[in-house]
Amino acid sequence: QQQQQQQQQQESSVSDHFDAVAVCNGHYSEPFLPELEGSEIFSGVVIHSHNYRSPQQFSGRNVLVVGASASGEDISREVGAVANQVFLSARSWQNPEWGHPNAPPFGEKRNIHRRPTIARFLGHDSVQFDDGRVAEKLDAVIYCTGYRYHFPFLQTSGVVDVEDNAIFPLYKHMLPPSMPSIAFIGIPAKIVPFPQFEIQARYAAKVWAGEIQLPSEQKMLEEVTAEWERKKELGVPLKYFHVQGGDQFEYNDELLSLCNADPLPEWRMYMFSQCGQNKRKFPESYRDTPLPTIEDYEQMLARARLAAAR
Repeated sequence: QQQQQQQQQQESSVSDHFDAVAVCNGHYSEPFLPELEGSEIFSGVVIHSHNYRSPQQFSGRNVLVVGASASGEDISREVGAVANQVFLSARSWQNPEWGHPNAPPFGEKRNIHRRPTIARFLGHDSVQFDDGRVAEKLDAVIYCTGYRYHFPFLQTSGVVDVEDNAIFPLYKHMLPPSMPSIAFIGIPAKIVPFPQFEIQARYAAKVWAGEIQLPSEQKMLEEVTAEWERKKELGVPLKYFHVQGGDQFEYNDELLSLCNADPLPEWRMYMFSQCGQNKRKFPESYRDTPLPTIEDYEQMLARARLAAAR
């Protein structure tokens, strides 16, 4: 039956030639699961946040949540509202104070406990953390550990390679130097996505239209390598090579400048900063807080500039 399906797909497939290809499949579809010592003997429920839909299946249970970025923080709170105990394990925290060894439990029922990274699984229902503490009688593990870049439809060997969740080499995090007729749109992480996607698409379109002259293949490769070496010296792991955070605005403005376009309005950067601070300061309620308008942000920015000038 499988051979028959493959034959039908081959018979229905169509080959064509294109001058350029934009790869826009995103990077939130292929879950990343870490390899942890002893995890194969855990007998409880194991899921990734990609497949999480409702906290109800964890009602009255003891749950381990691995990873404390956006998904981990949100899911631990949802699950904590119905679970018995929740252990949130992470390498780092959005607010450094949250990772203090004596940090109190948090959440609606004050039953969510922050823990460092996992050292190993112990038996079928327990884990030991790097600080020696142990969580026992666990019923479930929810991995909030992000996603892998995955391009099953592309034969990328010799053009780009995916290693430790970094795509190398990509000029401007978009174009393979040896084949710039392919553009990977939307690779950077921890960014405001849609404005950047549009900027990247504009840049790629102008490159393909011949309105932007790219450097030589060697020069593009040197720029990518220099960026990696710079981040390596700063201690940035390879898997975070495409993480931009606050650096996204300089990157966006650079692409816009190359497109001979105006930079994004400055209030966008201020909004990004303010939203981040609000989330860290009010993790329980930030979603329910009305956001300021664009005019509000422009006024706040003007006041901040005036205060800085004094």
